[in-house]
Amino acid sequence: MSGSGWLSLLEELARAAGSERCLAYDACPHEGLLFNIDGYSAEHSKLPWMTWEDFGWKATVAAAADVIASGGTPRAVMYSVGVSSPSEALAIASGVGEAAHRLGALVLKADTNRAREPWIDVAVVGDTGRPVGRRGARPGDYLVQVGLVGYGLVAELVLRGEASVEDAGRLLDYTRRPFLDPGLGRLISACNASAASDNSDGWAFTISTLLDQRLDAEVDSIEAPSRVLDFIAGHYEDPEIALFDSKEDYTIAVAAGDEASACILEGCKRLGAPCSVVGRMVEGSGRIKYGGVEVRVEGWEWF
Repeated sequence: MSGSGWLSLLEELARAAGSERCLAYDACPHEGLLFNIDGYSAEHSKLPWMTWEDFGWKATVAAAADVIASGGTPRAVMYSVGVSSPSEALAIASGVGEAAHRLGALVLKADTNRAREPWIDVAVVGDTGRPVGRRGARPGDYLVQVGLVGYGLVAELVLRGEASVEDAGRLLDYTRRPFLDPGLGRLISACNASAASDNSDGWAFTISTLLDQRLDAEVDSIEAPSRVLDFIAGHYEDPEIALFDSKEDYTIAVAAGDEASACILEGCKRLGAPCSVVGRMVEGSGRIKYGGVEVRVEGWEWF
């Protein structure tokens, strides 16, 4: 299922459950709080080089990333797992706890179930001064990239058998334990960003969620670690275009005006987080262009 098909399914599910008002946000706002829940099966989300502790960490950070991208600070984590053995449950719990501690959040509740195929659901609650949704970008807004992309693309190369774990080496460390500074959420909110979303399903897809049928994103650059660029250069004719497909980097795409973007860049310096203006929002029809050429938008295929 393509990214657009997945969004259509989410809209249908939201209508069935009565949660349409939350569709425009990575994490749903309610009375000064932000709520998010994410679920993962080990079959599809536990990468071959990950431990069960890594699996718990990744699921926790992924759920918290939506709260941060929505302008919030993670405060509480709850989770439920399905496992085939107590040792799996203990290892996953350890990973959840380590990630929550790093995020400055408390783990409040957990539930354990027996399952043939292990899975995990993680719910994160955060607080916010002003929630930031995916909609609200305006012509003239800058596109700010908060964080770096590319590690997900390295993982994809290994999963497809085009590179080995040994070849990728330390580049896979981030895919085991992704992280983003929890202070970024408060920064995005306080700086009055127009819109924001985190990259879990592909960088191009993430940028596209900030657009409507009146806007295009003109992207000038993509920020990635030099060692990642060096690695993927041997596998792609145009490495920078390939980076648009990188998933699960938990980089945040932010649309922000002049003052807001300057505020975000200055705040990122204080936090020590890599942030760059990488493009601009212009009047258009919902497309992403890089170097004047339209970029294909696909995104994660869940079904």
